Amino acid sequence: MKSTCSNRLRAVAIFISCLGVGLGTGSSNNVAQAKKAPPPAEPAKGDVGASATALLQQIANAGTSEQRISLSADLAALTPTPVEALAKHLARKRSTSIDVRRAILKASGADVPDESGRFKIPKRQTAKEKAQKNKFNWLPALAKQSTKPGLGEAISDVAAIRALAASTNPKAGEAIVDFAFTEEGLLYRDECGRYLRKMSPYSLPGLIRGSQSRKDKSMSRYSRYQLERLDRQNAHKAIDAAPTEDLKVAIITAFAESQYREAVFAVLDNVDHVAPRVRAAARAAWVEYVSGKEPPKPPERKLELPNGKESNEKEPLWLDHRVLAGTAIRARLTKLTGEKMPKAASLEALTEKLFSYYDDKRLQAMTTEFEAGLALAGSGKDDQAIAIFDRILAQNPTFVRRTEMLPAYLAAAKTLEGSKDWKAAAVAYGKASAIAPDDKGAKDALQKHHLARANATKAAGEDNSAELAIAEDVPVAAKSAEPSKKLVLFGGIAALGASLILLLLGLAARRRRG
Repeated sequence: MKSTCSNRLRAVAIFISCLGVGLGTGSSNNVAQAKKAPPPAEPAKGDVGASATALLQQIANAGTSEQRISLSADLAALTPTPVEALAKHLARKRSTSIDVRRAILKASGADVPDESGRFKIPKRQTAKEKAQKNKFNWLPALAKQSTKPGLGEAISDVAAIRALAASTNPKAGEAIVDFAFTEEGLLYRDECGRYLRKMSPYSLPGLIRGSQSRKDKSMSRYSRYQLERLDRQNAHKAIDAAPTEDLKVAIITAFAESQYREAVFAVLDNVDHVAPRVRAAARAAWVEYVSGKEPPKPPERKLELPNGKESNEKEPLWLDHRVLAGTAIRARLTKLTGEKMPKAASLEALTEKLFSYYDDKRLQAMTTEFEAGLALAGSGKDDQAIAIFDRILAQNPTFVRRTEMLPAYLAAAKTLEGSKDWKAAAVAYGKASAIAPDDKGAKDALQKHHLARANATKAAGEDNSAELAIAEDVPVAAKSAEPSKKLVLFGGIAALGASLILLLLGLAARRRRG
C-alpha cells in the first residue's frame, strides 16, 4: 500500500511538472518542450446536449411569442453551453426552402443578404436611424409573427446562434463563424456578426481563424471586419482583452494555427509571461512561427521607384511571418544581451537562446526571493514566507528548491490546525504534500490534509465518513471520485494563484485513482 501511495503521489508531481512545460531553467530542450504546450481545458459536457435538442424542438413548435422568447432564454441559460448540439442543430436539413425563410426574415425587418451574400446598400441614414437599426432585435420581431411554414425553423436558428454567443467557450464563436459561411447560414450573417461582437472577447479565437481563411475570402473579409469593429485586429489588444488564462491561451494558439502574421510581435512579448500556461502557449506559438508550416507566399509585383521607373525584379508586397519573426527575435536578443546576432544563426538556435535567457533570469529572481522567504521562515514568520513561496510556485510549480519550502507549510498548517481553522489547514497540508511527495513529512501531510477536510465537513454539520476513509487509505476511497465543493472554496484565496489550483487538482486525481 505504501508503494502504491508513493506512486500516486509521484503522479501528482508529474502532473504539476507537465503543466510547467517550457518553464525550465535554461534547459537545452526548450524548443522541443514548447512544441508540447498543453491545450486549454475542455468544459464538462453533462446532459446539456439532450436538453438543448429538446428545447430547440419546443422553440420550433411553440405557438405564441411569449413561449418562443421564454424557451430561447432557457436555451441560452444552459451551462455549460452545449456547443456540439447547437452546431449540429444549425447544420441540420430544414423542411422548408431558403427562399421561404428569407421571406420570413425580411418580413420581420431583418437585414438579409442576397444569394451572393451581398447586403443591400441603404440610403443615407441619420444618426438616429443608424442607432435604431443597430438596436433591432431579430427574435421578438420573428416571435410575434403568426405560425407559418419555416417560421419555427428560423426562430430556432436564431435561438441557437444566441445560445452559442452566450457561452464563454471559444469553440462556440468558431461555430458561429463557420455557420455564417454555409448556404443555410448566409441568411443569418448579419445576426451572426451582431452576436460575435456581443460575445467578445470569447469570439476572438474564431474570428482570428476566420480572418486568415484562404479557402473563403469572404470569411476572411467578414472576420477582419468584425475584429476591426471590436478594435481587436491588433494582436496585443486581443491578448490583453482576455480575462482568463484559458482565453489568452486560446487566442495565442489561434494566432499560431492560422499563421496570423500580424501577431508575431505580440506572441514574442508573451514568451516570458508570468503565468506558466500562457508562457507555454506563447512559446509553442513562437516555435510554430519560426519552424512550423511554411508561410503563405505573399503576392509580388514590380515596385515603382522614385525616378518613375519600375524595379527590375518583382518584390513581395509584405513580409511573411517567418521573416518578421527573424527580424523580431534578432532585435530582441540584441536588446537583451547587447550582442549582435550572427547572420548564420538559425531561428531555432536563436529561439533556444532567448528562452534560456528568460529562464535563467527568472530563476535568478526566484532564487533571490526564495532566500528571502527562507529567512522569514527561519525567524518564525511562516505566513510571510508562504506568501513568497506561493508567488514562486505560481510562476514555476517545478521550482528546483521547492522541497525546502516544506517546513514552512507544515508549520503554518499545524498552527491553523491548532486554532481549528480546518479549511485553511487543509489547504496548507495539501500544498505541503504535493510540493515534496517523497518526503516523509509530506506523506504525513496528505493524511492530515484529509483529516482537516473531514473536520471541516463535520464542523459544517455534514457527513465526513468518506473523508475519514480516505485518510485511513481504505478501499472506500475509490467511491469518492470527485473533489467536494468545499475544496474549491479552500483554494479560493486569490493570492495563492495558480500554484494552489494545480496542487489541489493533483490531490483530486489521487482520490480518483485510489
